[in-house]
Amino acid sequence: MGDDLLKAAKSNLDTLITKEKFPLEVGYANSENLKIQSDDLGPGKLGIMCLKINNEKFFLGWADSNNMRNGLREEIVTHLSKHGYDLLEICTSDSHYKAREARNKYGYFYFGSLSESQDVTSWYLNLTKKAEQNLSPAMFETLQQETEVKVMGPKQLENYSKSLDRAMRITQGFLVGTTAFFLFTLL
Repeated sequence: MGDDLLKAAKSNLDTLITKEKFPLEVGYANSENLKIQSDDLGPGKLGIMCLKINNEKFFLGWADSNNMRNGLREEIVTHLSKHGYDLLEICTSDSHYKAREARNKYGYFYFGSLSESQDVTSWYLNLTKKAEQNLSPAMFETLQQETEVKVMGPKQLENYSKSLDRAMRITQGFLVGTTAFFLFTLL
């Protein structure tokens, strides 16, 4: 399966090489200055990236949170769309950070469980505008790094297992011996 994916990726790259190239601009904004206080967000709060390709703008959102309330993404997409912004996706960090103990079946607060929908959509609209203002020319490169990693094989694991068994037998023998000696000294 890995070979099939590699072949498909190479085929796509070969096709892309022949396509027209467009300038790329990237902008980013985060919620650092928004003073958001919500226990369903981690310390990283929110962020959004704007990609401008061929004079079209696309946005990717991020939330430092444990998942997201069902339907919240669609509310954000709809709100931004009404203002002329095309949000591709929102990702969550799934860090399981807890600002306070959650007494629910999940053990944490998912994004949108404590934050109001209208607050969330206005936060993202604000960030989208800032990311758009921060656009600057950028470049994208694909680099490849190969690393050889030595891993333990079955022979090494077997040797560790035998050594651990031997250590346990020695420990058991020592315990039996010291217990016998202690009982002997009591008599």
